[in-house]
Amino acid sequence: MSTGIPTEPEKQELAFITSNPLHKLDRSSRKLVRSHVMRGKNRRKKAAEATIVRSWINQGSTNGDDTTLISSFPAGQHVPPPIQIWSDLPMTHFAYQMPSYAPELLFNFFTVIGQAVYPIELCVVDLQNSIWIEYLAQDQLYCHMTLWVAQAYFDSIRGHGISTIQSRHGQETLVKLQQRLPDTQLAISNVTILVVGCLAVATALVEIEKETACRHMLGLNRMVQLRGGITAFRGNPHVQLKICRADLITAMLLGNKPKFFNDDISWDSFITKKHMNIQEMPPGQVLCLHPKLTNVWNDLREFTKSANLATQTGQKIPFGLYYETLISVQYRLLLFGNETGAHGDAIHAGMLGFATSIFLQMKGFSMRFERLSSQLKKTILGMNDTTVDSSMAVKLWLLFIARLVISQGGDDFWLETEMRNTIKTLELHCWPSAKHRLMGFLWIGFLHDDSGKKVFEDILR
Repeated sequence: MSTGIPTEPEKQELAFITSNPLHKLDRSSRKLVRSHVMRGKNRRKKAAEATIVRSWINQGSTNGDDTTLISSFPAGQHVPPPIQIWSDLPMTHFAYQMPSYAPELLFNFFTVIGQAVYPIELCVVDLQNSIWIEYLAQDQLYCHMTLWVAQAYFDSIRGHGISTIQSRHGQETLVKLQQRLPDTQLAISNVTILVVGCLAVATALVEIEKETACRHMLGLNRMVQLRGGITAFRGNPHVQLKICRADLITAMLLGNKPKFFNDDISWDSFITKKHMNIQEMPPGQVLCLHPKLTNVWNDLREFTKSANLATQTGQKIPFGLYYETLISVQYRLLLFGNETGAHGDAIHAGMLGFATSIFLQMKGFSMRFERLSSQLKKTILGMNDTTVDSSMAVKLWLLFIARLVISQGGDDFWLETEMRNTIKTLELHCWPSAKHRLMGFLWIGFLHDDSGKKVFEDILR
């Protein structure tokens, strides 16, 4: 069994070979020379090939370009540090004469939101973020949309309500969007599509705007189809990934199915090796899952292990691999039908909650996904008759996942009661013992430990 620890190479005896024009090498000497020249080359080639993961998003492309490489970094290869683009933001020429507060607002927004949506410790900082600066320099609509979203974000986390700045840029965004829709080219441009996706998410967050959000998503879907479908954006993965994120978040907020990848998706494991060792498989109870869910579990398990290892060793997960995993996992979980029993439902709810907590939920800006919250509550309360230790461990994990994705509200008091009873039944008297149980499932230390420890200690008080 491979442990991942490099083994010491076999010792080779030194050999001296003399060669000159009058003396040809014999057969054994030529073989020795070829062996020395090729030493290690095949091994390095295999190591590099083992890290190649092909694109899940673009697998259905019709032009034959379905073999996009997401990561081909050989193990241990140096990844250069990111370029600090935003340090030069005040020198950027914007598409229109921005007000004096705009540069600082944009700088703070991109700095804070980058750490909130895309966990900075989890994935490599994208070295091609200059595309957003290009849009700011070229398109007034994108400028107003970005300023609107930035101010709305800060107004929300500060509890200020809708400020004048937010209202002004929100109105300008809508006006300029309406002005360009009659233009057949501008109507389906990257910026227009990004703005509509942003409007869909923003309105989906407001209870009285659900119908508006549905209309925005229908419009977004129509625009994408006019461009040739989601795979038509393979040349601009930044836009492609933002479209998918808007689709996923809106679908979960509205309780609908996503608009993209509804037909003929791959249910195979995306990043997990087919010959995965039995010790790497999920806990015993999970082995009886539907094969589709087992593949998703294996991918999440592998990604979780990589994330934990990356933070322990100071390494980074490649940007493309992070987002391909996000999209392949979330779409499969959302599109999975009722093809399993009660236990499968529990694991499915847990995986969806876990994936949402690391891929979609923003730090400092909690989004409440009502259907997911209800699904977790129904699943957990349905396990009240459980007394088997392994089943109680599953329930413990589900409870902590529920606390991560369910914003505290007046109807969530049941969580505390269930957690207290489960912790007591499992005789967990300290956080390390509880964490040991959670690590047997899906758990990323640097993302979940602090909040998990606080919840555990609050329950024991």
